[in-house]
Amino acid sequence: MDKWADIISRHEINISDNFSFNKTFGDPIKIKEWTFNGLPSDSFSIQNAVVLEKCAKQAICIDPQYQANKWIKTQDAKDLKILNFNDNNFVQHLEFAVKFGKRVLIENVGQKIELILYPLIKREY
Repeated sequence: MDKWADIISRHEINISDNFSFNKTFGDPIKIKEWTFNGLPSDSFSIQNAVVLEKCAKQAICIDPQYQANKWIKTQDAKDLKILNFNDNNFVQHLEFAVKFGKRVLIENVGQKIELILYPLIKREY
């Protein structure tokens, strides 16, 4: 937040002393719902959830404690396709989900992103 505030100040944009990312960009009702559905209530987790909700592109979550994973599954239980690279027919399931506009959670990606995902990340459908 401090780095972001410095950037804003350098561009001579006024910012209040008590600025809160979560209060400015987050919806208090949604934040309550998220915490009810398992999102940790700390400011960092809520900031990440707000960014995840507002982003127009794909989100990559580094989630060593599986908190985001659990929360995403709870939030989007109906419309979420959960995939793992070890799944049979992974590519076919992924293609089907993309073709029909389904949200996809790919678990246990590892430290390197598989080449099969590059076109999706670049939005080259």
